[in-house]
Amino acid sequence: MLDEISKIRLNQLNDYARANQNTLKTIYDKGIIDDKNIKEALITPVTVRIWEDLYLLTKDFVFENLPNPELIAYALEHNMFSEEQLKIIPLDQGDTFQTIIDMYGKEDLLDSLKEKLLNPTQPCYEFNQ
Repeated sequence: MLDEISKIRLNQLNDYARANQNTLKTIYDKGIIDDKNIKEALITPVTVRIWEDLYLLTKDFVFENLPNPELIAYALEHNMFSEEQLKIIPLDQGDTFQTIIDMYGKEDLLDSLKEKLLNPTQPCYEFNQ
């Protein structure tokens, strides 16, 4: 199941969570998977979407119009970008990468996604692409 989670796209996460809600809850409640396992599995789909969003920025996409700017904020906070990749990210006058982290970052993005996966009451991520 963790392998399935690591291969899913973020915009499909809610559908997956709803379809597998009982199984996910059961194996989570029995300790077969735990918070750490789930968050590790979520790193791959999060990373894939981060690179897709970074690509959008290479196409003159405005940062504020990204579907989920918190993903870029997460990547900045976790030093996922090279110096060359950082040059792609447009900054408004007076802004810094820390400004982006402060404005868009979530305290714990992976924990938030884990909760949405285990309790699918609202869409995890919706993308218009």
